[in-house]
Amino acid sequence: MKAVLVGAIHNDKLYYVIDAGPGDNDAVVERPNGKIVKGNFAAIVSKASGLKKFRTTRFHRLLWDKPLNPTNSAWYKTFVTKERDIPEKSLEEATIVSALGTSKAKIKAKDARAGLFLSGIDTKELVEKQCCGQMVKSDGIVYTFDTRQQRDEAWVAMQIMRELEG
Repeated sequence: MKAVLVGAIHNDKLYYVIDAGPGDNDAVVERPNGKIVKGNFAAIVSKASGLKKFRTTRFHRLLWDKPLNPTNSAWYKTFVTKERDIPEKSLEEATIVSALGTSKAKIKAKDARAGLFLSGIDTKELVEKQCCGQMVKSDGIVYTFDTRQQRDEAWVAMQIMRELEG
């Protein structure tokens, strides 16, 4: 789903779905808590009180400005019957989003986990240098020790940790 933020209804964000087909829901209202409601754009706009229309790009002005002949024009065929595609030139300045509501939250969570994983690679080297000094050197999963005494101490420490875990 590709959508453009086109307005606000109080604290809710109103998006127009630019890749909706004939008969599809072409509006998405995103609530502040992340829930989304899909519906017919014309119906939502006509019933909404407190609607603030954004007119910052060519696409916004094309969407919100009334055509000379509302039922027999390029605007009607583009936004109502969806017989025509939205002109590419009008979408050049518009910010198109592909994730809304909980989808956006899921993507942010995955990004955060990926960042933690990538930062974990750097911290692994840091731990080897600071925490254990030169006692343990990691080569992937294999650990090597400088002396037999260091290996025995590590073995005892691992057994104690397993007993504590339970």
